[in-house]
Amino acid sequence: MSVDNRLLRAADDPDDCLIGQAGDDGMNGAGIYKGDLLLIEEADWAALDNGVLVAVLVEDRLLPREFAFANGRIPLRPADRHYTEDTFPPDHPGCYVIGRLLGLIRTL
Repeated sequence: MSVDNRLLRAADDPDDCLIGQAGDDGMNGAGIYKGDLLLIEEADWAALDNGVLVAVLVEDRLLPREFAFANGRIPLRPADRHYTEDTFPPDHPGCYVIGRLLGLIRTL
């Protein structure tokens, strides 16, 4: 799928961007729903600011979450109170922070 470059204005490098499908409703409080297409700019977790929305691969699901780094761990905060916050060490094999969210595409 190609994306109009106007949707990638906030990207440092549009070539580092990709699209993935949200795997749950954990961020529905922020307007992101399961099945939404997420525009993601790949970035190392260490380069991300606390509070930014990110895409994380947890096991086999792509999850949008609020990013933070504290006490040597990465807590992934959902915006829906029905979901729990998961916390991982940065080198956990079942958790990979892909990068920050730039936007989303929703189909009707």
